[in-house]
Amino acid sequence: MKDYIYLAIIAALGSALVYQVFNPPECPLQQELSAIQDELRNCRSEQDGLKTANALLNNQRTQAEAQRDAAKLQADQAEGKVEGLNNTITQRTHELNEQIEAFNRLKTGRDQLLVINQRINDRLSLLKALKQQGSERSQQQLDELLAEDIDGFLVWEGSQ
Repeated sequence: MKDYIYLAIIAALGSALVYQVFNPPECPLQQELSAIQDELRNCRSEQDGLKTANALLNNQRTQAEAQRDAAKLQADQAEGKVEGLNNTITQRTHELNEQIEAFNRLKTGRDQLLVINQRINDRLSLLKALKQQGSERSQQQLDELLAEDIDGFLVWEGSQ
């Protein structure tokens, strides 16, 4: 029986040795290494998250730059249209001012022609009256009238 006890003790020690070999107790360095490896996994996970966030930010920045460039292009086009309209307005205003000046010159000329026409009509009526009277006094008035005839119209009309 003694042999069985020795055998049982040897078996128990052998089991303990096998357990110890395949399940060694964790030493403080092993625990530290495991903690560092866990922390490294967490850091890599965070790094992947940061890379993803960075890619998203770059994508958004690219889109924002494209939108900014499109808005700048639209603003430049609008500015060009406004400048073109301003040039057209300036040119049209200049043309209208020239037309107004020409109209005013025509109006002034028309008014002058009306005055001249009235003066000629007055002289003609006086000339006709003098022709019909034929007196010496009328001859003196006729001479005065012809002296005032700067355009020669009365001389021409009188010869008709």
